[in-house]
Amino acid sequence: MICGLVAWSASLVGCTTEERAPVEGSVADLYGPDPRLADAAYMDLFHRGTSSIPFLLEEGADRMAAYQGSAFMDPRSSLIAAPPPTQGVVSLYLVEAIRLGRERPHTLPVLLAASTGDAPPDAQARAAAAYRVWWQGVRPPTRDALRAAPDPLAGTGLRWR
Repeated sequence: MICGLVAWSASLVGCTTEERAPVEGSVADLYGPDPRLADAAYMDLFHRGTSSIPFLLEEGADRMAAYQGSAFMDPRSSLIAAPPPTQGVVSLYLVEAIRLGRERPHTLPVLLAASTGDAPPDAQARAAAAYRVWWQGVRPPTRDALRAAPDPLAGTGLRWR
């Protein structure tokens, strides 16, 4: 059984202890102060696939602290000046990576206004809400269903860099 969130009440249902514990441990490391653990957790959660998504959306999408790792970085991104992403943006970026099946789905985990290319101050909150709505519509929550579902940011006026 694949576990998931119910009505975004911060309640994970259908998750066995065996399913929750490893993912929760990696989620905790993703948000921790050690860059090496944060990067290892990023890769672990990516490889766990859809089972990571409920935890990333529940535990991380709203976090505003800076992410300590760099596993998300595409080597091409070193040419682009950008502030360190928040843990919440990295959580959403990781959901996007799982959705697309690529560890680094875009050049940088930066949310931009589609029309202007600027980074709106409310981008993270708008994207988190959009990804939560999107996840509720992905049934069954398989990789094929993720790829067949519409882009979570469609209609938000946001895009990834």
